[in-house]
Amino acid sequence: MVLALSANVAHAEAVRVKTRVVDEMVQVTMRTTVEAPMPLVWAVLTDYAGSAAWVPGMRSSRILRRDRDGIVVEQNGYIDVVVFTVDMHVVVKVREFPPDKITVNLVEGDFEHLEGAYALWPDAKHPGVTHVQWSGQLKPAFAVPGVVSSSVVERNVRMQFEGLVAEVNRRERARRGLPPLPEDKPVRIPRGGEF
Repeated sequence: MVLALSANVAHAEAVRVKTRVVDEMVQVTMRTTVEAPMPLVWAVLTDYAGSAAWVPGMRSSRILRRDRDGIVVEQNGYIDVVVFTVDMHVVVKVREFPPDKITVNLVEGDFEHLEGAYALWPDAKHPGVTHVQWSGQLKPAFAVPGVVSSSVVERNVRMQFEGLVAEVNRRERARRGLPPLPEDKPVRIPRGGEF
């Protein structure tokens, strides 16, 4: 799936995800390019209270507090695990380094370990085009074999990242006064037999 504002946009690319398991920890790197300026991408990434509307599998997201050390965000949702779903709850500490870096670290929740960072950078040759990357490590608190854990994480984080990109595209089209496209709608993860 090419994530672009329109069929003839040449500067957007599909979401690429790489995962590998190291010492029971799933290491994830996701990357894509969107035709939207960095401030708009930043606004979507930092819309913690609104992200449940467009992140697949997320039921709620709320800011618990802001202080000089960062932002504490609580999120509830679910992930697909082979043939069933698992409810997930996390509280994370988010630190923003405008305009190009956001770090996320687990405070508590349904992971033994969760840490990562978003990085943004403008395309040197194409104004208004932004590269987006998330790199991190996580280990769910529930027992899943390494190979299965890697594929479960890859599938779910890909869908969440695609939801992010769809929201960026939707906001960019609105900024330009264009109607939304069908592919700009978030992908919803089926829950417990909702096929």
